[in-house]
Amino acid sequence: MKHFSLNQAYIVSFVLLAMWAIFAYATMHSQIKAQQQYAKLINISGKQRMLSQRTALLASQFIQTGDSDYLDSLERFSSLMADDHNYLLEHIPSEELHQIYYQEPYLLDAKAAGYFSLLREFIADSDRFSSVDIYQQATLLLPNLDHAVKVYEDESDQQTARLMMVEGCILVGTLLTLVLEALLILRPTLRKANMNMAMLTEMVDLKTKEINGQKERQSQLITDLESEINARQKAENEQLELERQLRQKYKMEALGTLAGGISHNFNNSLALVLGCLDLALTKHPEEQVTQLLEQARIGVFRSRDLVKQLLAYSRQEETEEEAVRLNEVIKETVIMLKNTIPSSVVLESEQCDTSENVVIRGNSVQIQECLLNLCTNAVYAMEEKGTLTIKLDFAHLEQSEIPGQYQVEPGLFACLSVKDTGCGIDNSTQERVFDLFFTTKEVNQGTGMGLATVQSIVRQHGGLIKLASRPGDGATFELYFPVSQEKINAVYADQTTPFDLLKGTESVMLVDDDEHLALLQETMLSELGYKVTVFLDSTLALAEFARNPDRYQLLVTDQTMPALTGRQLIREIRKIRPDFPTILSTGYSSRINKEQAYAEGINAFLDKPVEIFKLAQVLRSCLDSSQDGQKQA
Repeated sequence: MKHFSLNQAYIVSFVLLAMWAIFAYATMHSQIKAQQQYAKLINISGKQRMLSQRTALLASQFIQTGDSDYLDSLERFSSLMADDHNYLLEHIPSEELHQIYYQEPYLLDAKAAGYFSLLREFIADSDRFSSVDIYQQATLLLPNLDHAVKVYEDESDQQTARLMMVEGCILVGTLLTLVLEALLILRPTLRKANMNMAMLTEMVDLKTKEINGQKERQSQLITDLESEINARQKAENEQLELERQLRQKYKMEALGTLAGGISHNFNNSLALVLGCLDLALTKHPEEQVTQLLEQARIGVFRSRDLVKQLLAYSRQEETEEEAVRLNEVIKETVIMLKNTIPSSVVLESEQCDTSENVVIRGNSVQIQECLLNLCTNAVYAMEEKGTLTIKLDFAHLEQSEIPGQYQVEPGLFACLSVKDTGCGIDNSTQERVFDLFFTTKEVNQGTGMGLATVQSIVRQHGGLIKLASRPGDGATFELYFPVSQEKINAVYADQTTPFDLLKGTESVMLVDDDEHLALLQETMLSELGYKVTVFLDSTLALAEFARNPDRYQLLVTDQTMPALTGRQLIREIRKIRPDFPTILSTGYSSRINKEQAYAEGINAFLDKPVEIFKLAQVLRSCLDSSQDGQKQA
């Protein structure tokens, strides 16, 4: 080294520095590229897991609603999932991941291909499958996806460790290079040329900047990795939320199936009861008997409305709104509670002086359901001993008095409150008391749906709920409903039974597969003066009409029947007589509603049970309209 000239020392140091820079750059570049590739593979694997849950949820939503938008989204997401899977197969970085995709016991490639095939078959023909099939197949795929993500993460951690080790080696090598440069350059320079200290300081500063730059790049890489980890955690949280929503969908789907299954037969049974009551009212006008029969009729209407409410809650039927006088709802609820709650509970009712003017727009059955749920919970909280108070008053709420979770405008509200002297509710329970399926009752004593239903109904009415309670000091639930300026004549005005019924003498074809209900309807129509021919088989009714199309002036048919449904029977009869008047009735049908019936030209649509005076009006209206049309023709 002592024989080196100054120029030779510069040349040697430059060559060594260049070689070391090329080596350091190539090593760092390859390590960073490998780390970026692992980060991308981890992201795609995590997205695969989330897409498998989302496709299962979309399949469930399409089956429930029939909305083609969900099917389009399902096709798009399944295509994305397949593309990501193909990318993973093309970029498998290790032998362990290769075994997970292609060898026992995982066979992730084959299982994923099976899931994609199931999705394509579902998109092509969704009637062959149910949302449960998709969900189960996705559930079988999830453990393998989770294991693959874990292996990616482990190998990424190993790659990170190697990257850190390489950076350390580069740092040590840089320091050694500086030392060597000092030996090659500084020593002969100081000896022969008395190098200026300022040049040495500048060189050290330059190398320090290079080291700081490497540290900054390393810090940025760590920051990017942390961001990737946070994004993956967020995706996992979203996946858990999707799983919760999917489970809730299955519960609501089961509830809707149960409601639809019982409503038809239950409404048919109510129709039998109501028909007998109406016939009894026409034959026994004595005041005492009439009052009892009227109370029984109100009970039938309440049962009918409760079935509608159950269907509405499971999203199979829309609720009907009207002007509701809350003091009348309270009176009926108090009468019902006095006959059901223990006598050890003191029931009190307080109403303001202008309570008769408290009118809201809504559904009286839903409001009464809220009161019954709150009162039932209050009796349980008081352990069947205490004071239960139902109060009605006006309240003017400012914006600051409205809780943030309710999108309600300030103004005048009707305040319906239920207060008890029970055990009270602590703060932690108050935060969850309106959650669906949350209950503090013991197993088999509560479902956790009561207060969730109350909150849902209040929200539907544009209102809000306030809860005031302390442990040991009872609880007060306040329900606020926007006051309506609409005027109403009387509650249940359409459920009275006038004895002056509209009658007729025309020939009526009556078709219903329920023998008892058909015989009752025959009696009711005969009481109204009509000539009735009953058919328990819709195909026999069609054959009879084809033989004698001019014998009948009106068809009254049930919808849900074996062979031909009521809708199909009307279509076939209209092929014989296009202008023939028809009435379609049903206890419940998911295939047709009132709007669809009128759109198809059916003259009237009746929901069972139907009171006799309304049946008389509808029959007379259909017949008169048909006769007027024939005269004009």
